[in-house]
Amino acid sequence: YDANNQLSVFRPGQQSTVYPTAPLGTLFPGDQGVPRGGVPGDWKNLAPRFGLAWNPTPKTSVRAAYGIFYDTAAIHQLSAFSSNQPFSVQVAINDPYSFSDPYHGLVDPFPYLPATTAQGRSQYQFLLPTVVGETLSPGLVNGYMQQWNFSIQRETAQGIVVTAAYVGSKGGRLPIQRELDPAIFGPGATTANVNQRRPYAPAYSTIADYESNGFSTYDSMQLSVNKRFAHGYTILANYTWAKSIDNDSLDTAGAIQDPNDLKAEKALSDFDIRQRFVSSFLWQIPSVKSGWAKWILGGWQLNGILTLSKGEPFNVVSGQDRALTGQGSERPNLVGNPHLSTSRSTDQLLAEYYNPTAYLLPPLGGAAAMVSGR
Repeated sequence: YDANNQLSVFRPGQQSTVYPTAPLGTLFPGDQGVPRGGVPGDWKNLAPRFGLAWNPTPKTSVRAAYGIFYDTAAIHQLSAFSSNQPFSVQVAINDPYSFSDPYHGLVDPFPYLPATTAQGRSQYQFLLPTVVGETLSPGLVNGYMQQWNFSIQRETAQGIVVTAAYVGSKGGRLPIQRELDPAIFGPGATTANVNQRRPYAPAYSTIADYESNGFSTYDSMQLSVNKRFAHGYTILANYTWAKSIDNDSLDTAGAIQDPNDLKAEKALSDFDIRQRFVSSFLWQIPSVKSGWAKWILGGWQLNGILTLSKGEPFNVVSGQDRALTGQGSERPNLVGNPHLSTSRSTDQLLAEYYNPTAYLLPPLGGAAAMVSGR
């Protein structure tokens, strides 16, 4: 919770008694159903963990494990509430009349003086439409991960240990940000009337909700070879073949194309790396062990690390608010093959890594297809 109670939540249809002049839906600690932390405590985080190890032969090991792991919400999110009214004020203006007269009929709120007394809170005048830079969903709870693994390990000749493993995880109730007040497209919709087309207009212009609707999955095959140090050298090599999927790696409201269709955000994670190979070695260089030369030529080692990795996925965005929702996070439609040959020269790759003509801007107000690539 915030020490100065600078926290507010959005609950449609409820009127605040702490700030009686607040727009309908904005509540504060002390209002009915709003604890000091914004949401009720979460006491259901049972996190069992199980492990199994079996040695069918003296040089073979079989291991398996499963566990549930919880994470607390990002507490730094609480600092965003100090940007909400009545603690401070933000103003969002689409297509200003002019830079010399950006408000053009709106009240200029600056300099801003927040209410500090009970009488001031009862008489405080909210500037409308208000920007809710952050609110907590009433169902916000701690996110959790289920993790499991199964591995077989075998010691072969000369102390070499070979391991093959399957490692997976599944995340649920992960925190994401979602816009609760996107503008609705219709006849006559333009970027200039975005705020007038929002469901909670004219009181609100944007509402960023911090909620527990994120999910993720991860599956991988992990192979390793470990030559333990002997005879003056050691070698370690690992290969991972994996796939990671989620619906919001960035945890930002603006990254979601349609806040009412989170299933459409299911795609490769921003950090998904399909294949990765890492190896390292240490070689103790033979050296002189007697005489004065040992102080110069003795005790030297040669070390090296090699990493080979596939690239991370990237998103292609339109760069325009084609849906006219006030978010501007729409993706273009895929109308062709975006892949170009990677056997071209470096200059050609730098000039055009993928085919931009394979993408087409969606029609105004239209929903775009999900597009991601590597």
